[in-house]
Amino acid sequence: MRSRETWVLGTAGIVLAAWTMRVFALDALPPGTDRDAATNGVYALTILYEGLRPLFYRVGAPEPLIIYLQSASVALLGANIFALRLVTAIIGTLTIPALYVFVRALQVDRRLAFVSAFGLAFCVEHAHLSRLGLRAIMIPLFEMGLLYFFWRGWRSGRARDFAFAGVVLGVGYYTYLSALFLPILLATLIAYLFIFQRALARARWRGIALTFAIGGVIAAPLGVFEMVYPGAAFFRASQVTLLQHPAYSQVGLLGVIALKLISQFQMLGWVWQGQYNPLAQPLLDPIWFTFLLIGIVVCARQWRRIEMAWALIAIGVMLLPDLIGGNEIFPQELRVIGIIPPVFFVAAVGFSALFDFAKRWYKHAAFFIGIGLLSASAFNSGFTYLVQWNRAAQITDDANFNRAEVTEGEWLARQTQSVFVPLNEFARQPVRFLAGQRAPYISAVEHLDPWLDEPAWVMFPVDPSRFRFEGRAYVNDPAMFVLLRGNTVYLLPALRAEVAANLEARLRANVPAQEIRDTLGQTVARAFAITPRQYLAFAASAPKNVVRLSNPISLVGSSLDATRVQPGGALAVSLEWQTARRLSDDYMIFVHLLDVNGNVASGLDVIPGLGVYSTMLWKPGETISTHHILAVPARTPPGKYLIEIGLYNVLDQNRLDVLDANGKPVDSRVIVGAVKVAAQKSAVYDPPLRQTANFDQEILLEGYALPLTPIHPGDSVPMTLAWRGLAELDRDYSVFVHVLDPRGHIVAQADHQPQNGADPTSIWDVGEQVQDNLMLTLPTDLPAGTYQIELGWYDLKTNARLNLRDDQGQISGDHLVLQTTLEVAR
Repeated sequence: MRSRETWVLGTAGIVLAAWTMRVFALDALPPGTDRDAATNGVYALTILYEGLRPLFYRVGAPEPLIIYLQSASVALLGANIFALRLVTAIIGTLTIPALYVFVRALQVDRRLAFVSAFGLAFCVEHAHLSRLGLRAIMIPLFEMGLLYFFWRGWRSGRARDFAFAGVVLGVGYYTYLSALFLPILLATLIAYLFIFQRALARARWRGIALTFAIGGVIAAPLGVFEMVYPGAAFFRASQVTLLQHPAYSQVGLLGVIALKLISQFQMLGWVWQGQYNPLAQPLLDPIWFTFLLIGIVVCARQWRRIEMAWALIAIGVMLLPDLIGGNEIFPQELRVIGIIPPVFFVAAVGFSALFDFAKRWYKHAAFFIGIGLLSASAFNSGFTYLVQWNRAAQITDDANFNRAEVTEGEWLARQTQSVFVPLNEFARQPVRFLAGQRAPYISAVEHLDPWLDEPAWVMFPVDPSRFRFEGRAYVNDPAMFVLLRGNTVYLLPALRAEVAANLEARLRANVPAQEIRDTLGQTVARAFAITPRQYLAFAASAPKNVVRLSNPISLVGSSLDATRVQPGGALAVSLEWQTARRLSDDYMIFVHLLDVNGNVASGLDVIPGLGVYSTMLWKPGETISTHHILAVPARTPPGKYLIEIGLYNVLDQNRLDVLDANGKPVDSRVIVGAVKVAAQKSAVYDPPLRQTANFDQEILLEGYALPLTPIHPGDSVPMTLAWRGLAELDRDYSVFVHVLDPRGHIVAQADHQPQNGADPTSIWDVGEQVQDNLMLTLPTDLPAGTYQIELGWYDLKTNARLNLRDDQGQISGDHLVLQTTLEVAR
């Protein structure tokens, strides 16, 4: 057999081995699914079944190319883990021949191309990332494609090669954020070529310009989007900078950079730990790491040759995403993925140099030693990952596997009758995606009447509060459910508060449970037989009160589950929405607890339906119910608080206006109610000066505190009033306090609601004591003398005063003169 055919067959064998390494037991290794991959699957469902065609998904979500590729796979294979992983397994496998072809195009020793591809084929980390269904795996393929076509253009001068390089550069912009560094890599290599191949570089400037021009045109839609909405496009990147590194406060910026560089070097052959590195092993085993160290020396000695220097340049540039996004101690696997192909090229250079050296002394044995070392490394990688780690992973309860979510989603997909599922559990992305095998569509429903007596299941997770990535807005909410019926998921109205918390216990006492177990035999959920009629008996309804918002959403109902809450507690807010037409934008609901000064004491921002039913999916005419658990911080001061709600655009953060009857904007939020934050233990205040007064059987004065020593003009006099509520009040009264001179003229006054509005009368409980602190500021020219103080209550809207009543309930006036006077001295 001729030498060329041998190389071709050998390369084909490498690709086949790489394919095996990446697809063997693809649906089961690693077990479960990554949450981000499941999120891709949910987005794919919206493309296939809801008609969305987005350029960019909401804040922090992926660039779109992987979503469209996985949409095609899901359309062919169904909503399952294999469909998501097959796409990235193919992409990962294609990277091996792409590396081989590029190195061959460099016109270096064919052995370098073969060994580079061989090492990448059996790289455990690259194989693992190829099996996860994540978009980062596209970076090495696009990196090799870009360099291949550009190098061909550089050598040949053909415009089509430069054009193809531009296409790869532009399309690569839609793969993963690290693709932003591909133009930097290309520009760095071009600068290198301009230094050492100046004459050729001058002849190729048109081709270089063509590459960047085509790349720019293709990337322009997403680029314009990122310029218009930088906060949305780079939301995640802004959270993972060097400033978030654990050691930043101790060693500063330069120290963190030094630590990152050290850890990046250690990653290559010493130590590497992270979420996407299941074996906690470095990128290279000792054999390949030895080759790498030799290769670095060889490439550095030939630094004037771009054929050797390119890999060191590529490693340096493609380490920048991890260096800049340096919030973690160890290099993040997805951010450094672009270094893997050039690392294996440098290692192949080291292998070749070592092989040539060995041939001088052991001409015949060198070949077998080289093959033996490569084979031993490959066998160790394949056996360690596909056999040893596979066995260990199948019996390991790793949170990254999301076993409970996968088990629940697959159980839901197998059911033929209707199933009620807690919204908080269904909102977990693996559950939502895998349930899409059965119910890919989503809608909202107000009435279950047509299905009242159909048999159904209701599924409850064993641990609804287990860790989730979505954040604190996704706290367990027992009131909200979805219904899987036929091929549709229906978002249901909230349950009544008094039954939501104990619904599972009620069913468990009367209905046998079906245990739902994961592959480890652990019970992750239980299912109970129920009918929609039973569920409907538990459902609540929000009062109708239509408020129009622009664009063309209306709030048609709202309610609070309580008017009183203690610090450290929670308040449930139920909202009902409608839209007159399909929306092209994604909106976030905000729910805020406001103090008397309008400051946000607590709040949450969440996509409607906990992300399950975003506004882009809303159907015209539906009533969409959302339910929000607003935590009240333990240190919240007692008093009256307002609840404001509204919507804002996810991309530009602009709120939707509230419109009046004429369609004109009047506000950017809706006040849906007020709540009293009551102290956990009521303080008892014993006023030093006792004097009682009854104001219309509604408010009782029990006493007060005043300075008993002489005061001076211009002083601010502290005063404390002790009030007690005698009845439930439907309005907020204001108290007036007047300082009177001997002729009865007012010389100073303080009109206010108790505690400056923080504790208004409308939230007082019957029998509750209220301590009201105020300041009386005296004029600077006030004459010395004795001054009386009068006080009383009035309704600010009507100025009508409350009457002062005696012990028999008879009206004795509309104000009280205190027994204690103020003594003003000069």
